[in-house]
This record gives sequence, C-alpha cells and structure tokens, in this order.
Amino acid sequence: MIKLNFPRRLFVTLLVIYTCQEALAFVSPTSNENCSSFIDVARFEELESLNQNDRELTAIDWSPTSIVLAALYVSDTGLTLLDYTIQIINVANGEIVAQLHQQAYGIPDIAWSPDSSRLAYITWNGYEPDQLKIWDIEAKNAFPVEIETDTASDIIWSPDGDQIATIGRDVQIWDAASERLVEEFDSHSIMLVYGSIWNSSGLRWVSRSDNHIKNVWQAGADEPLFTLGNEYPDNAMLSPSGTLVTVGYDITWLWSVNEKQLLDSLEIYGFPLAWSPDETCIVTVTNETQLNDSSRFINVWDVATGQSLAVIEVHTTEDINNLAWSPDGTMLASTSDDDTLRIWGVPTAETVIN
Repeated sequence: MIKLNFPRRLFVTLLVIYTCQEALAFVSPTSNENCSSFIDVARFEELESLNQNDRELTAIDWSPTSIVLAALYVSDTGLTLLDYTIQIINVANGEIVAQLHQQAYGIPDIAWSPDSSRLAYITWNGYEPDQLKIWDIEAKNAFPVEIETDTASDIIWSPDGDQIATIGRDVQIWDAASERLVEEFDSHSIMLVYGSIWNSSGLRWVSRSDNHIKNVWQAGADEPLFTLGNEYPDNAMLSPSGTLVTVGYDITWLWSVNEKQLLDSLEIYGFPLAWSPDETCIVTVTNETQLNDSSRFINVWDVATGQSLAVIEVHTTEDINNLAWSPDGTMLASTSDDDTLRIWGVPTAETVIN
C-alpha cells in the first residue's frame, strides 16, 4: 500500500469541471501521450458516502480486488486505551460485510494481503510489546504476532502474500503462516515513514530522518537509493513501482529513484496525496478556503504534461486528509476531518448513487 499520512479525516459531493478530450492513459510519466479511453476522470461522481458521527475515521485501504475497502475507526473512551473498529465495506452498496473490534493505545496502519483474504494491522500497547495482527476475514479472528520494536508505523505484504514487513525503528520481515521473524534490517534513524512498496524488485520505503532528510531505502542496503535534502518540504510520495518519488506543495518535484535525476517540476496546485496505479496521474487536495469557505477540492493532474484532468468540488468545511486510488484505477476513496468516507467514480446502471 502507498500511503501518506496527512492531518486527520474527510469531505463530500459534486464534481468534474474539466479534462482532456479523451480520458486518461496508462503511459510512462515521460511520454507525450496523456489520453486514452481507460479512465475518464472527468466523469467521476460521488458513488457512496458513509459517516459514523460517533467515531473518528483514521485510515482506509482498498483490497487488491477493488471490490471492498477497509476503514479504521476509533472512539475516544476518555481512557488511555482507545476502542478501534475495522470495517470491511462493499463499495458498490456501502454494506459492512465484516468488522473487528480492538482495544489499543494506537493502530497506525492496516494492509490487505495480495489475495484479499487477510488484513494485517499493528497495535501499540503502551508498556507492553507492540503486536502485528493478521485478521482472516472469513474466520473473523485476529492472531497476534509480537513485534520487537515499539515504533513500527508501516506494514506491507510481500507480493506472494507469504511475508509481512513492519517498518519503524527497525525493519522486520515476518512469515505470515508461522508468525516467525525471518529477517531484520536497520531502518537508519527513521523519524517518519511516508510509504512503502514491495514488488519483484524488493522492499522499498521512503522516510524522513530527524534532520529533515528524505531517503528512499531498499531492504538490506547500507546506503539509501535516493536522498533529498532538508531544503525540500517535509513530504514525499513513492510511486506504486517504487521508481519515482515526488516532494513539494504547489510546485511538485518529480524524481527518478534509480537514476537519481530530477525529471520535472510540475506546477500543480495542492498537496499531493495519491498516485494513480499506472503512475500517469497525481491527485492533490486544496484545503485553503479563501475563495469558498464551504468547499474543498480534489485535483487530478497528468504527470507527463502537468495538465489538470479533473477537479472535484467537495462541499464540506472540513479538510480532506486522505485519498486512495482503487487498484483497478476506476475509483477514488477520500476521507476528511468530518470523518466521512466517500467513493468517487464513473456511475453505471448498477451503481448506487446517493
């Protein structure tokens, strides 16, 4: 899962203003082709809106099938321990197909297995050891695996689903079946993990150290693959392939990780929050309210040209804090500080429209 933690919570409604004449392309970011017929982001509308007013929405993660989505909610009990609920939501109709309750001092991350049968998450347990837990959705049980570090904040599955990596003060690789620690690496003084990927090329993550240096690391390497200095803003977003990284706000710098080269500086308005699965688009949010106190905006940008492909106006007074593109590229999920989860996509005859 690629994720970027950004203040807390979500938004609402209407959408599309403009785009290129055709739709969006699966092409490389350096290509001159920027339109095809696969994803028509200009036709995205709100397909579903879910809100649980008594609980804070802290994380979302699409299943690899793009059929269901996991949402993490927390209720403030007034005590040190918090009540968390993980819900598995059918995005076609908003139905909750499974849910799990968990008490913890914190749950920083959730992650689907590649076959969409299991969900992994981390619990922070105060003075007790933190735990990695694997929830078998059908069995509706979670089996804890004890973690040796107290700072793990990011988890990701291996492509074959046999292993899970936890990234924090240390990087640990766990066998998902035996719950055994397989391998451990130095995380190189990580202060904040921005995101991670695990593919055939290996496990990579992008992080920030306490001196505001941003690094892309590969598991087992003694030196970073790529480094950005503290003159750049404190945000970084790794592409789904792990070969590109962005940093910036309004001006977004696009770098090649492998070649260590600046590919482009894009004048795209807003804070980058998500890559499209094919790496041709970046989605940003604008939460400034100078022009309209009752709206926030989701912006879709073509990476190759810097053109705006679509603008989604979200009628809410609360800031957008998270975006996640479905793995098949056909939908966006968003959350904001009013704890609303919204699904955006092209409506069909079978789609439930609010």
